[in-house]
Amino acid sequence: MCAIQVVIPYVKGLSESIGRIFTRFGANVASRPIRTVCSELMYPKDKVDYEEVSECIYQIPCKNCDKFYVGETARNIGMWVGEHKKEVESKDMLRFTLISKNAADEQQNKSTVTDHATRENHIIDWNGVKGHWTQNQPQS
Repeated sequence: MCAIQVVIPYVKGLSESIGRIFTRFGANVASRPIRTVCSELMYPKDKVDYEEVSECIYQIPCKNCDKFYVGETARNIGMWVGEHKKEVESKDMLRFTLISKNAADEQQNKSTVTDHATRENHIIDWNGVKGHWTQNQPQS
């Protein structure tokens, strides 16, 4: 008669109890660690900083409301977001007076991020930018 071999992940206190139950039914039980040295040290791919990613969809949130800007670029996302940021910052000095706010409402900017920041007098959350991979971009 061939004994049944069972391998279970080791959880202190639980694995011993489960092992005794299996042993009553004639099964040989072996435990394996959940985390191994190999799983802790080896990563098949290097982590990619989102700013270095190209061909992706990105999201830029507003700090003052729940609105966010969604864009798509084939270029480097860090460079593209940097251009949005530079344009918004160039308008920052103008948006605090009533006259300049009225002028900003009438002016069409290069991006809707700048339009939102100047027209609503809101602050863009540049640290909250998220890049979303496109289908042909590898996950890291």
